[in-house]
Amino acid sequence: MAAADPLSAFEVAPIKPAAPAAPLQTMYPPPSAPDDTGIKGSVSFTDNVDPLSAFAVAPIGGAAKPTARMAAAVPGPNGLLWNKTGGFDPKTGELVIAGKPPQEIAPSQTRAALSSFPDVPIVGPALISGATQAGAWLRNLLTGQPADQIVSAEQGANATSQAAYPKTAFVANTIGDMAALTPAMMAAPAAFGAAEGAPLVANALTGAATGAGIGAADRVARNLPTVANALQRPGGPDWASVASTVGPGAVGGFLGGAAGPVVGAGLGKVLGTASNLWNRTTPGAANVANMLRTAGMTPMQAEAELATNPRLVLADLTPGMSDEAGALAAQGGTPTEVLKAAMKARGASADDQIQQLAVANLGPRPDPTMAKEAILKSAQNASSPFYSAMRANKTPMDVTPILNDINSRLQSVPHEGGTEKLLTKVRGYLTDQKVTTPGTPGSKPTTLTVPRDDPDTLLQARHELDGVIQGLEKNGSIDGTSAGRDTWRVANNLRGQLDAVLKSDPNIAAGDAAYASRIVAKDDLDNGTNIFKTPIADFQRSVAAASADPARIQAMQQGALATLHDGLNGVAGDYAKARNLFAKGTDNRTKLDALFPGGAGKFLDVLGDEIRMRGTEGNVAAGSQTASRQAIGQKYGAKSGGTDIGPAAPLVGEALGGGVGAAGLTAGKMILGNLRNAFTEAGRQRLMEETARGLASTGPEQQQFMGQVTRAFRAHPITHGLVSGSPYATNLLSRPLAQVGANRLYPPAQ
Repeated sequence: MAAADPLSAFEVAPIKPAAPAAPLQTMYPPPSAPDDTGIKGSVSFTDNVDPLSAFAVAPIGGAAKPTARMAAAVPGPNGLLWNKTGGFDPKTGELVIAGKPPQEIAPSQTRAALSSFPDVPIVGPALISGATQAGAWLRNLLTGQPADQIVSAEQGANATSQAAYPKTAFVANTIGDMAALTPAMMAAPAAFGAAEGAPLVANALTGAATGAGIGAADRVARNLPTVANALQRPGGPDWASVASTVGPGAVGGFLGGAAGPVVGAGLGKVLGTASNLWNRTTPGAANVANMLRTAGMTPMQAEAELATNPRLVLADLTPGMSDEAGALAAQGGTPTEVLKAAMKARGASADDQIQQLAVANLGPRPDPTMAKEAILKSAQNASSPFYSAMRANKTPMDVTPILNDINSRLQSVPHEGGTEKLLTKVRGYLTDQKVTTPGTPGSKPTTLTVPRDDPDTLLQARHELDGVIQGLEKNGSIDGTSAGRDTWRVANNLRGQLDAVLKSDPNIAAGDAAYASRIVAKDDLDNGTNIFKTPIADFQRSVAAASADPARIQAMQQGALATLHDGLNGVAGDYAKARNLFAKGTDNRTKLDALFPGGAGKFLDVLGDEIRMRGTEGNVAAGSQTASRQAIGQKYGAKSGGTDIGPAAPLVGEALGGGVGAAGLTAGKMILGNLRNAFTEAGRQRLMEETARGLASTGPEQQQFMGQVTRAFRAHPITHGLVSGSPYATNLLSRPLAQVGANRLYPPAQ
């Protein structure tokens, strides 16, 4: 037999190829299918797996060599191979995550909203990233899963949810932007084009500028690596790349920021008009309601004041409303004619009206001359019985002591001086003519000066001396030199001596007292006549002195009435004069109140109304004169050429459609401009006419207008909120819409 091959014992039998293993049944079951652990959503494995397949050698450069721990591992989440042990790195075979694979996060509308809401301008990406990192850190502590993988899973889930529910994400993102923008806009409305009272163009430009700035900054924040790389390029900054990255945000912010004030202004007008219609009022009534509010007056207070005098109009109530009437009268057209006619008709009867008020409340104008004569007659009548009794039983009177005093003074005064003349004149009043008597035989005749002793004659002497004293006072003789003052003092001293001699007769004393009690009213009459000249303190003392005697007060009132009526003449045409004489707070009002406590109050109040009316009529007259001058200037001046077309429309039209396009776009702009101007002018004219008619209205027309003013006043908070809030609302909507839209159309490059 042949020898056996010594190596045959080491021959390797051919390996029988193993039967192909059944395909792996590994999959992520639907949520309703429990796995073999009874936990929903876990991985399910089958038993028909070749136990040696785990030891197959991986080709060089391919996957990692399987180990026993990787038995039945299949691809799963996070790019790992998964089995019940956990997730393995497919290249190294390392166990990366222990435990069952995490569930895949299904797209969710809630997640789309929650992940989009905080994505606000500029700080949104950093805010979301920080929140995600914080959540991943917490979950890492709880589960041991690497934080970077959690972050990756969350970002992927957010992206798939936003892609699955784009509308929800867009709305949530817009609302978040609005919420973030609100505090800044409320703190600085002017910076966002929402400044009240500012021109629309200024608001639109300001809003566009801030919108562009926010949009550009937001794009930089979302594309920071791209922008940084473009700026740090070795060959120099790549500005084109920067512009293409930042531009969409700047353009979107510019358009949104400009649209907010413009759309808001239009919306505010629409809402204001709707509010006026709802409250059954007009722009003119709303305008007057705002004037009252500015003056700190309610419509109810205005109606109460108007009710005190049917001649009052709304323009009379406050200086601001009077000025408004004057400004409207200067506009020309219907407002000027309405106000001018109303004020002219009212002013024509002003003088008569004021005089009638004075007569009704204080009395007619007296004649001062006749009043003085009446006072003198009354004094004479009161004293006459006493003087008659004196004449029936005359008692001679001795004036020798007075003559001795005069002679003594004549010896001590300079010759031909004023005092010497006075003394000589008074001595003549008190003596008869000198009498010459024959002397004794052989002697010269004797000349005697005979003193008067008849009471009637001495009363006449006192009267003559009173005239001298009054002449000295009237001619100012006592105000010049000291000699003049001495003469006046001497005259009064002599008068006192003579008065004492006369009053030694009881009848003369009683007659003098009766006469003085009546004649003092003449001084009161003079004091009343000088009411507007006398200092208030002196006048009040005069009133107090006369207050005990009705006749004296009546005399003062007659004098004051004469002066008052004289002062009222022409007041209607002289507002400054009326105001200086009778306006509240002047001394003249205080004097009249003191002298006429019963009737001056009402008269002065109504007179104050008339003074206000004169001021309003003066403002309107001045305004209408301005309007007349402007109308004449326009008549002979150059006429406006109409709507300003500008160079933009022809150029754009030429670029779009050649000559035909230029002509068409130019004509279109002209038509639209004219229509806009027509509507704007019509609204302006209506506002001015309604305001003018309301300010000048009286009677039933005034009552109807005040009803509209009252409704506008009550509705103001709502109307003002709608009108003034419209720019805020449109800003808060247009800016985020434009910003979110720009980011959706041009997503971040990184």
